[in-house]
Amino acid sequence: MPNEDDYISPWRLGFVASEPYEFALPSGETITIGKHSILFDAWSGAAIHDTYGGKTVVNIDGQPLFAELAILHLLQDDGFDGVWVDTYRNRFRRSMAQVRCTLPQWVQERFDAILTLNGRRGGCWDVLAWKNNQIVFVESKRKRKDRIHLSQRQWLAAALKAGIDADCFSICEWDLRAN
Repeated sequence: MPNEDDYISPWRLGFVASEPYEFALPSGETITIGKHSILFDAWSGAAIHDTYGGKTVVNIDGQPLFAELAILHLLQDDGFDGVWVDTYRNRFRRSMAQVRCTLPQWVQERFDAILTLNGRRGGCWDVLAWKNNQIVFVESKRKRKDRIHLSQRQWLAAALKAGIDADCFSICEWDLRAN
């Protein structure tokens, strides 16, 4: 188990997972994807108006962010571009602001191919990022408070059918740093 100092950015050496995670697809087939563990500091500044019904807000470089945006921020620090796939509000986002953003055409085409095979946007993994010709999906899960859902297994299965490699998927299990 890494010590607390190792929980900075799991992507410092590229998109390399800290440990393997056995993932069961809806078909019953099991594949291995990467899993990262990250500790975040809780946001202690001014209250956030819209927390999506109580989402935890974390502190990244003095900014209040949801975990999905914090993970995106870490990927951006490592040279990736990307978005939070906000399926609740049906938009791609890069910040806490409710501003829609668009994907580069090649990323949109890959996303649409998965969407077509999956039949719905629900289940898309939280963070979609890209660097050069590499595309990655990261699912944010709070340790001991969240779990993988069938719809997320279905999205992964559709992505595999669309030609996206399992190495392009990762679970980011996070928690709050003890004070």
